[in-house]
Amino acid sequence: MEKTFKNTLMFKSFTDEQIKELIKISSIKTYDNNQMIFFENDPACGFFLIKKGKVKIFKMSEDGKEQILHIFGKGEPFGEAAVFSNTDFPANAQAVVKSEIIYIPKTDLHEIFRKDPSTVMNILAVLSLRLKEFTKLIENLTLKELPERLALYILNQEKTQGKKNRIVLEFSKGQLAKILGTTQETLSRTLGRLSKAGIILVDKREIIILNKNLLHNISSGVENLKNIDI
Repeated sequence: MEKTFKNTLMFKSFTDEQIKELIKISSIKTYDNNQMIFFENDPACGFFLIKKGKVKIFKMSEDGKEQILHIFGKGEPFGEAAVFSNTDFPANAQAVVKSEIIYIPKTDLHEIFRKDPSTVMNILAVLSLRLKEFTKLIENLTLKELPERLALYILNQEKTQGKKNRIVLEFSKGQLAKILGTTQETLSRTLGRLSKAGIILVDKREIIILNKNLLHNISSGVENLKNIDI
């Protein structure tokens, strides 16, 4: 547990003593593949930190369609915004694979803050970054066309995964479609058009970037995939 806390951005500035205090109030829970962690509108009595595994945050539309807002992995916190704003959870959380998750109860955490206010500052900074990320996510889903969203996703994953001009798809096309706010069929057609245009090469679960400049232009809206000769 100590290693997970120390490697998490939210707790990077915590001293060894402050980390020990966090460990005292925390517990580890194991969730099976597809097991729900919390539901939308559940009381936010604490937040979570992934020790091992992956968790998706999603909402359900009135017609029963799932919209994945984000998928979190090892070392990432989730549910913290609701805890610090004293609101209910605004979305659902579900384990994507078997996962070990650290649970940090709100009441005990507030007591640590009361005793040592310096622990709050780094958490507030991370919450600010998370808010910017979700603001950008909503902007992408509402304002950008699918080719732009897909191109941006590929470029962001290349940066995150650290592999030059290639990414590994960590999820099925069905899950990726939900992340991008589209259907699996439409996603497949768009991947096919990017491939035919010589911008990417899809090899099973790998995407190889062949023309990064053009991919950048599509992600920013400078180029329209419809206008590119295929």
